[in-house]
Amino acid sequence: MEMDSSEIRDFLIEVKDYKTLVLDIRGNGGGNSNYWRVHIAPLLINKPIEYNTYLLYTRGNYAETFMQARQITRGQQPITNIKDEQLPCLPSEALKMFKTYTKQTDVVTPQESVGFRGKIYLLVDSSVYST
Repeated sequence: MEMDSSEIRDFLIEVKDYKTLVLDIRGNGGGNSNYWRVHIAPLLINKPIEYNTYLLYTRGNYAETFMQARQITRGQQPITNIKDEQLPCLPSEALKMFKTYTKQTDVVTPQESVGFRGKIYLLVDSSVYST
């Protein structure tokens, strides 16, 4: 990831005056959320941005053993409480498929922002499991 940082920065400086930036992550099966948090977003924003991540959990025997061993069960709430989070795009199946959830709040802060002021579009498809 570190090797990409300077290339990404150079590219964003080159396009900083464009009206539109299209990020195409179609076909990306997932990876490390720190990639966009460290190497992309801080260069594109000019003020801190707070966001929430929701982690939904099943509670079968295998999952329960795994979560207990890693102390993941702390702070979990019943899945029915997620209705209070006002998530209009939450699939209705989530309430049936999962038993508990946690909410994590985080902040991305600008770092050496390139001053991009245009619109940003993110292209995704059904193969994308990235954050």
